[in-house]
Amino acid sequence: MKKTIQGTVIYTNQSFGFLETSQNESYFIPPQELKKVLPNDIVECSIISENDKEFVIVEKLITKGQVEFIGKVEKGGNSYFLNIENSPLSFYIYKNENIQEGNWVKCKLKNHPFDKKSSVEFMSLVSKSNDERLYWKLALAYNDINTETFNTEIIYPEISKNRKDQRDKNYFTVDGNKKTELECLLEKRDRDDAICIEEYKTGYKVYVAISDVAEYVSPNSDLDIHAQKNTTSYYLFDQVIPMLPRELSEDALSLNENVDRPAMVCEMFINKKGKIKSYDFYEALINSKAQLSYDLVSQYFKNGCSDKFKNLSKDIINFEKVGLLRKEYREKHNIVFQNRVEYKLKLKNSKIENIEKLEQLDSARYIEELMVAANHCFGKYIKDNNVKAIYNKFLGYSEDKKEELLKIINKYKLRIKETDLYTFKGYKKIQKKLLKQPENVVTLFNRCLEKAILSEIQVPHYGLGLEEGYATFTSPLRKYIDLINHRILKSLLRNEEIYKFNNEYLIELKANQLKQRKAENYIKQHLYSDYMYGKRNIDYKGKVVFMNSKGAKIQIEENGVTGLLPFEEILKMNFEYIQTERVMNINSNVVKIGDVFNISLRNIDKYTKEINFKLI
Repeated sequence: MKKTIQGTVIYTNQSFGFLETSQNESYFIPPQELKKVLPNDIVECSIISENDKEFVIVEKLITKGQVEFIGKVEKGGNSYFLNIENSPLSFYIYKNENIQEGNWVKCKLKNHPFDKKSSVEFMSLVSKSNDERLYWKLALAYNDINTETFNTEIIYPEISKNRKDQRDKNYFTVDGNKKTELECLLEKRDRDDAICIEEYKTGYKVYVAISDVAEYVSPNSDLDIHAQKNTTSYYLFDQVIPMLPRELSEDALSLNENVDRPAMVCEMFINKKGKIKSYDFYEALINSKAQLSYDLVSQYFKNGCSDKFKNLSKDIINFEKVGLLRKEYREKHNIVFQNRVEYKLKLKNSKIENIEKLEQLDSARYIEELMVAANHCFGKYIKDNNVKAIYNKFLGYSEDKKEELLKIINKYKLRIKETDLYTFKGYKKIQKKLLKQPENVVTLFNRCLEKAILSEIQVPHYGLGLEEGYATFTSPLRKYIDLINHRILKSLLRNEEIYKFNNEYLIELKANQLKQRKAENYIKQHLYSDYMYGKRNIDYKGKVVFMNSKGAKIQIEENGVTGLLPFEEILKMNFEYIQTERVMNINSNVVKIGDVFNISLRNIDKYTKEINFKLI
């Protein structure tokens, strides 16, 4: 009797795919059968066993999956075809004025391959051939990022007078890198936070002022619908797609220098040990006295303030003291922020001209600490008032990875109790122990972490070491989540009916947040591959950052370029790859994450843009 099953078609970038069932079973789809289906189709198949191997034959199309495709137009004889990037998929495409060889277009499925020869019809032009902004346009199109501008007139409301007048306080903003004083003044950007710090005998009064976006953007208004559609601002190297119109994000609502602005203020008292002893929230009117960069402030830490900002000398010194106190307090009581190495791409004509390696400056770290403190206080404030808001939920290690974690613990003889894996206190203890472990062990643990999600219920945030929960409100100009939390806070402060949000919308909000990373990674991969093209004869030092079944992922230390050292590159050696431990035994030597090798460019895949290295 023939056995039939139903499942979803999963494509690979090769000429084969898999059928995934609701019971988490996976079956191989051979190349000839893959030609009948498209990604995410739900199909009925018969199972064939042959030479102790199982594969499926597609018998019936139940539900069409993907019906819209983005690809490059290529000509074959007198016909035109839509070829899908990094995929074996190709469709016959009906000709129109936009169907020209080399153009990138978005099309809709017309004929499914199960019924007849697959074909698509034109929907919209993504990019013309040889457009220098091709990577950006494709990244935006693939991730369905809204680029429409707000065309309706912006109505500027009369600002409520029931605010604390704090225009006399020395608020200042710190943002961005490598900016002179003049550049800071001239640069257009969204400045949604400012700080003010006053010293007392027993500690410091810290004011974190956040632009009062909720005062301007009313729920269900045209402006609100526009912001909700965007969900977040997108920062794609030299291109910014703001969540709100630039007239608001860079002008009317930005906490620019020497202008009065409405703000939501978190006032905290932090003692000399770095502990937050009290906090309060209120609406205020502020006037930022200076807009500074991380680079400028770090210079001030070392050399003192310039004449232009001599009136802020004490304030900037207080900022350094408080930032250091909070850093040390969290290192002792919570979770440590590890210093991050970042790489800044300098572009010219949409190509990489230079890559600069950046170490995180103390000024940036201290601002980060104060924002975390304000968001933590906001989460507690919401909980204390027994209302719902949008919390960031992160509960540490996945219970599905328990067996894998125990193997790692036993392998490396770590003194970690099984009972500590899934408790808040246990997670903190593990993180402190991992600080003393080599990079490969830390990576193995990190691969077993849960994904962070959004929640309407107060829950601990293991990653920050905050048991009382964590809810962000410090970036309402660039994150719709924070705007929602602003509205909740404002309704609390004004004793109005608590603003309610759609719970079902949380999943969409989280998904939209990930678009930024996906779009950025796509552009970066293509920019890096172009940058490395022709650099075959240059030697680099590269660190192993990950391993998988293909080989070792290696990052060049001087420029951040990441590529693959394929297993075939070391096949001439005696090697063994151990998947569970992410290590290779090569000629009896253990190669692990964190190891450094001398490498050079091997090749760049024409289609995937994947960079491959070779050992020197």
